[in-house]
Amino acid sequence: MLQINFISPSGTVTSSIELKLPQHHQKNLKSSEAFAIIRNDILAGKPTELFAHALETVSCKHLKSAWIIASENNVRNTVFSSFFRTEWTTRSHHIRQEFADDNLLNTVLWNVLPPYKGNDLTIWRGEQTARFNAGIVGFNWSTDEKSADIFASGLCTTYSGGGTLLKARIHADGIISGYGNHTIDPSEKGIVVDPKCIIEIESVRIYL
Repeated sequence: MLQINFISPSGTVTSSIELKLPQHHQKNLKSSEAFAIIRNDILAGKPTELFAHALETVSCKHLKSAWIIASENNVRNTVFSSFFRTEWTTRSHHIRQEFADDNLLNTVLWNVLPPYKGNDLTIWRGEQTARFNAGIVGFNWSTDEKSADIFASGLCTTYSGGGTLLKARIHADGIISGYGNHTIDPSEKGIVVDPKCIIEIESVRIYL
């Protein structure tokens, strides 16, 4: 049995769920098989033992459809949401690419990811300078400046124009999902926000 805790920025556990892990070796799934498991489990209202494996396995071909089905069935306050939160942490870049529509993806994330419970926050993000100058920012931010700076000074510098460290404020009702032990590295303190709700955004550091 695996217990998943949802943690507020202050470190308080706000809620917990327990998941039964499969005891047998998981079979290799084709993407179509994985998608069928995701769809059928969501429609049935309960994840089977293969659900997490299916969500990890589903290829880009079925990725968008899987998230759309979850959104249409509004799994936000269900056990499914923690699975999708982990998957978002793992593959958010690919998911965003497959949607190719931030407005649609924004709606889907509000309907799928576990809700944030906390206060207004100061947030940080490492962003590509060219994207920021074009008025484009992403969904993934951090409450930890150092974690965001690692992305700004590292990965973002591999793109034309370099990277920038962004600082902003956001009200609690603009935060889609907080962080917990569904986050691969909790020290990153990564949160998911609605980009339209970000206020007082500024570039505080540029890396070339």
